Amino acid sequence: MSWHCDKILYGKRIKILELINTFDKIRLSRHNVQYGGFLVSGEEAEFVAMIAEEILKVAREELRIV
Repeated sequence: MSWHCDKILYGKRIKILELINTFDKIRLSRHNVQYGGFLVSGEEAEFVAMIAEEILKVAREELRIV
């Protein structure tokens, strides 16, 4: 999904747009790890876990499952 489509779907929900952008960067990084032989540092793994928790929190808020 392109950034333009995300803006149409999520409008002014900046936090969601930021998380989508970050998630896409993580996806590309994972691709490099899996197919390019790159390694992941502990710091990177902690960052991904933190972002996953934030995505879950925002999703629950959006779905009103708090």
